[in-house]
Amino acid sequence: MHKNAAADPTAVSTSDVLTMATTEGSKVLNLADQIGTLEVGKKADIILIDMANKPHLSPITNNLYALLAYSEQGSDVNTSIINGKVVMRNREILTFDVREVVRQVQGIVERLL
Repeated sequence: MHKNAAADPTAVSTSDVLTMATTEGSKVLNLADQIGTLEVGKKADIILIDMANKPHLSPITNNLYALLAYSEQGSDVNTSIINGKVVMRNREILTFDVREVVRQVQGIVERLL
Protein backbone atom coordinates (compact mmCIF):
# COMPACT_ATOMS: atom_id res chain seq x y z
CA MET A 1 0.00 0.00 0.00
CA HIS A 2 2.86 2.37 0.80
CA LYS A 3 4.45 1.80 -2.59
CA ASN A 4 1.16 2.52 -4.33
CA ALA A 5 0.35 5.60 -2.24
CA ALA A 6 3.84 7.01 -2.73
CA ALA A 7 3.92 5.96 -6.40
CA ASP A 8 7.40 4.70 -5.57
CA PRO A 9 8.32 1.01 -5.88
CA THR A 10 11.24 1.57 -3.50
CA ALA A 11 9.13 3.11 -0.71
CA VAL A 12 9.27 -0.11 1.32
CA SER A 13 11.98 -2.71 0.84
CA THR A 14 11.13 -6.40 0.60
CA SER A 15 13.15 -7.11 3.75
CA ASP A 16 11.05 -4.46 5.54
CA VAL A 17 7.86 -6.18 4.37
CA LEU A 18 9.00 -9.50 5.87
CA THR A 19 10.12 -7.79 9.08
CA MET A 20 6.67 -6.18 9.35
CA ALA A 21 5.05 -9.59 8.98
CA THR A 22 7.24 -11.23 11.63
CA THR A 23 9.12 -9.20 14.23
CA GLU A 24 7.07 -6.03 13.92
CA GLY A 25 3.80 -7.98 13.76
CA SER A 26 4.62 -9.63 17.09
CA LYS A 27 5.24 -6.21 18.63
CA VAL A 28 1.89 -4.86 17.39
CA LEU A 29 0.19 -7.85 19.03
CA ASN A 30 2.19 -7.23 22.22
CA LEU A 31 3.55 -10.79 21.91
CA ALA A 32 7.20 -10.10 21.04
CA ASP A 33 8.30 -12.11 24.08
CA GLN A 34 6.47 -15.18 22.68
CA ILE A 35 6.57 -14.96 18.86
CA GLY A 36 8.13 -13.08 15.95
CA THR A 37 11.64 -14.53 15.95
CA LEU A 38 13.10 -18.02 16.08
CA GLU A 39 14.51 -18.26 19.59
CA VAL A 40 14.64 -20.87 22.33
CA GLY A 41 11.51 -20.59 24.47
CA LYS A 42 9.39 -18.87 21.84
CA LYS A 43 6.55 -20.43 19.86
CA ALA A 44 7.77 -21.28 16.40
CA ASP A 45 5.78 -21.41 13.18
CA ILE A 46 7.92 -22.43 10.23
CA ILE A 47 7.08 -23.25 6.63
CA LEU A 48 9.21 -25.14 4.15
CA ILE A 49 8.80 -23.92 0.59
CA ASP A 50 9.23 -26.10 -2.47
CA MET A 51 11.07 -23.93 -4.98
CA ALA A 52 11.89 -26.64 -7.53
CA ASN A 53 10.45 -26.50 -11.04
CA LYS A 54 8.21 -23.50 -10.36
CA PRO A 55 8.11 -21.04 -13.30
CA HIS A 56 6.74 -18.26 -11.08
CA LEU A 57 9.82 -18.61 -8.85
CA SER A 58 12.32 -18.47 -11.69
CA PRO A 59 14.93 -17.35 -11.86
CA ILE A 60 16.01 -17.83 -8.26
CA THR A 61 18.24 -14.86 -7.52
CA ASN A 62 20.16 -13.70 -4.50
CA ASN A 63 17.16 -11.60 -3.39
CA LEU A 64 15.08 -14.22 -1.59
CA TYR A 65 13.18 -11.47 0.24
CA ALA A 66 11.73 -10.28 -3.08
CA LEU A 67 10.91 -13.82 -4.08
CA LEU A 68 9.05 -14.41 -0.80
CA ALA A 69 7.28 -11.05 -0.84
CA TYR A 70 6.14 -11.01 -4.47
CA SER A 71 6.20 -14.49 -5.99
CA GLU A 72 5.58 -17.20 -3.39
CA GLN A 73 2.10 -18.69 -3.17
CA GLY A 74 0.43 -20.74 -0.48
CA SER A 75 0.53 -23.72 -2.81
CA ASP A 76 4.34 -23.56 -2.70
CA VAL A 77 4.36 -24.50 0.99
CA ASN A 78 5.41 -28.12 1.32
CA THR A 79 5.61 -28.49 5.11
CA SER A 80 4.15 -26.45 7.98
CA ILE A 81 5.36 -26.59 11.55
CA ILE A 82 3.17 -24.78 14.07
CA ASN A 83 4.47 -24.23 17.58
CA GLY A 84 6.96 -27.04 17.01
CA LYS A 85 4.40 -29.56 15.72
CA VAL A 86 4.46 -30.74 12.09
CA VAL A 87 0.90 -30.24 10.85
CA MET A 88 1.55 -30.67 7.11
CA ARG A 89 4.28 -32.72 5.45
CA ASN A 90 4.68 -33.07 1.68
CA ARG A 91 1.38 -31.15 1.27
CA GLU A 92 -0.49 -33.75 3.36
CA ILE A 93 -2.42 -32.48 6.39
CA LEU A 94 -1.51 -34.62 9.40
CA THR A 95 -3.79 -33.17 12.10
CA PHE A 96 -7.28 -33.77 10.69
CA ASP A 97 -9.07 -35.65 7.92
CA VAL A 98 -9.46 -33.17 5.06
CA ARG A 99 -12.12 -35.29 3.30
CA GLU A 100 -14.21 -35.39 6.48
CA VAL A 101 -13.99 -31.62 6.94
CA VAL A 102 -15.01 -31.04 3.31
CA ARG A 103 -17.95 -33.42 3.79
CA GLN A 104 -19.06 -31.56 6.92
CA VAL A 105 -18.77 -28.16 5.25
CA GLN A 106 -20.78 -29.41 2.27
CA GLY A 107 -23.51 -30.55 4.66
CA ILE A 108 -23.59 -27.13 6.30
CA VAL A 109 -23.82 -25.38 2.91
CA GLU A 110 -26.68 -27.67 1.84
CA ARG A 111 -28.59 -26.90 5.05
CA LEU A 112 -28.08 -23.17 4.54
CA LEU A 113 -29.29 -23.31 0.95
